Order: sequence, then C-alpha cells, then structure tokens
Amino acid sequence: MQRNWLVVFACCFAALGFGSASSRAQRNGPGPGPQNRIGFLGFAGGPGNKVVTGAPYCGQVTEEFSQTLGDGNQIHRSTTSTVCRDNQGRTYSQMSLPFSGPGNPPSGVIIRDPVAGADYILDTTHKTYRKITHPAKPAFGKAGNGPRFQGGNPNGGAGTDLGFQTIAGLSCKGTRFTRTIGAHSGLGNEQPLQVTTERWHSPDLSIDIQTQTTDPSRGNTNTTVSNINRNEPDASLFQVPAGYTLQQGGPGGFDRRPKAQ
Repeated sequence: MQRNWLVVFACCFAALGFGSASSRAQRNGPGPGPQNRIGFLGFAGGPGNKVVTGAPYCGQVTEEFSQTLGDGNQIHRSTTSTVCRDNQGRTYSQMSLPFSGPGNPPSGVIIRDPVAGADYILDTTHKTYRKITHPAKPAFGKAGNGPRFQGGNPNGGAGTDLGFQTIAGLSCKGTRFTRTIGAHSGLGNEQPLQVTTERWHSPDLSIDIQTQTTDPSRGNTNTTVSNINRNEPDASLFQVPAGYTLQQGGPGGFDRRPKAQ
C-alpha cells in the first residue's frame, strides 16, 4: 500500500513539475478531472515552475474544488498544503493526497533544489525518499524581474486586465482569461463551453496569490495562498532529514542507488 501511493505521489510530481500533461491539455483541450492543477508547484516556485531567487516566503495553499453532477449530486473537496521558498530559489512543498479509506490521508514532502540539480520526494510516514536528478535551471534573479501571467494566456484565450488589488497584504495584478471550447470537441459536448480563469499575481513574490477557474465540464477550482511570511525559511526544510532511506526502483529518472542520509 505504501509503495502504491508513493508511486502515485511521484507521478503527480512529475506531471506538475515538468508540465508535459499541462502542455498537451492546452493544445488538445481539457481532459477529465479538476482543471486548475497549475496549483501546487506553480504556487511554490514561480510561473511555469521557474526558479525565482531573492524572494523568500512561506505560506499555506488552500485548494477548493466543487462540481455539480447531472443528477444534482455535488462533489466538494478541499486540501491545504504548506509551501516555502528560500533566497536561492529552493522550494519545500508539504501536501496530502486524496484519500477515501479509513485513517489519515497519506502525506508527503517535495523538495526542489535547483542549486543541487535534484528534487526529492519524501514519505514522512515511512521515512523514505526518492530522488530525481536534472540539469540545474537558470534563476530569474529578483522576483519582480520574472515572467508574469498577465498580458498572456497559456490557454490561448482572451485576457482582460482587472487592475490591482491587495490580497494577503500583497499588491496583486489581476487578469481574467476566457477560453471557448467549440461544440463537438473531444469532450463530446454538443454546445460550446466557456472556461474562465481569474488570476491574481504578486510581482513581488512572482507567484499567483489566488486563482479561480470556472469550467462547466470539470467543475470549479479556487486556489489561494494565505498566512504568508516573507522571512527566510529554516535551511533544514530544503534538506532530506537524517535517518531517511533512499527508495530503490520507481519510474524512469529516479536515482536507484540505495543509501541512507
């Protein structure tokens, strides 16, 4: 059971971290499930999960999903995660996986270290971890100089400038994106569908503080960063804790050498 959810956790990380699934969805239209999975790692790092230096913070990411089914039944789901980023652009993300069985849901930690060129997926229950190595990514420098979502829509829809407002104590630039999925698309819809995403982006931290997506085919998602602390996080957050053992095997790209750290 432990191995199964850890592999799922790793696959979720790969999909979110490297954006291949997201890129395909933008080209081919949406697939099943909640839309706004830019969410987790994108909120921790920067737009497109780019490396942002010189803008440390910690905060809580809350994602709320709701969907009304054809028979009137409703689905509601809410998750809260902790994210941190240090001056060097390393990120720490603690999250829980969706879970329907008895007991507490499985949780884990993802550490992304662009300085060392490695990412770590930690199973905090069994004190094991997996390692992904990759070429070091160039940093943006100060957060205010990084790319922003405003002025362009990765989904190819029309962007509307919403101006600035203060959210969680930060000045945020708002943009509303609207995308129309034509009738008789791959979804099988008989009539056109309109998907709307509203993003509020902090130039100071180079992250989205809030996104709201309304999608008639896959439900509505609201993701918010709160309780933001802009002090430098504890350096120990970005290191594999002592006593954790490297897990062997797994999907391609994982470091397979067994060792304890």
